[in-house]
Amino acid sequence: MIRPFSDYVVVEVRPRSMSKGGLHLPQTAQDEFDFEGKVLAVGPGKLTADGERMPMSAEVGMNVIFGRRVGWEVDYEGKKLLAIHDTDIIAGTEEETV
Repeated sequence: MIRPFSDYVVVEVRPRSMSKGGLHLPQTAQDEFDFEGKVLAVGPGKLTADGERMPMSAEVGMNVIFGRRVGWEVDYEGKKLLAIHDTDIIAGTEEETV
């Protein structure tokens, strides 16, 4: 499994392809929505100037929502993964977000 460094979080991406009302969204509209996914791995946290680690907000297994066009896309073992900063996560929950 991928092990992120610093304040990075590895997320398995689940882009929204349907509206909350059940309508299929065209690709152009999908690009305008926030994305969601499941946290697969969490880094140890960013180092401060004092050598302390900043605590991470995300936890493995958490379902999260994050803004579009953040992080770096990675294809790992056939899965679309995204490495993002912990601060790029907007919200998280134990249940599926949509």
